[in-house]
Amino acid sequence: MKFSIVLFFLLFTSIVYSQQAKMYPCRTACNIGIQMSDHKSGDSISLFYFLKIVGIKPERGKFTILSYKITMDGEGFNSEIWEVENIGEKFTENTISYFRKLRPGAYVTFDCITAKDSYGYITGLKSAFYLVR
Repeated sequence: MKFSIVLFFLLFTSIVYSQQAKMYPCRTACNIGIQMSDHKSGDSISLFYFLKIVGIKPERGKFTILSYKITMDGEGFNSEIWEVENIGEKFTENTISYFRKLRPGAYVTFDCITAKDSYGYITGLKSAFYLVR
């Protein structure tokens, strides 16, 4: 009996966790983009300030960021392109560890941004890019 209760608990918590923490498939983007702090897509951000930003947010509207893909390339990457997936609007520890490797001259793009609107519908937001200076 105890074993079946423990097994049920483990299965239930893993199902709940898997529904909360997952990458969503890319959706067709609407006309709303994202911003990092007060910086909009196309802006250049100093490396020092870039490392202080904790996440992304929609430019306008009431959206909850669910997941997105970050691509880093440019200066300091030795012909490599780094990609990392992030769940939620705040940067995960894994994402921050990649950001610490950025150098001036690198660029960072945010793609496949999936968000939930105030009515509960899942939609895509416009991609964004930033230059690290």
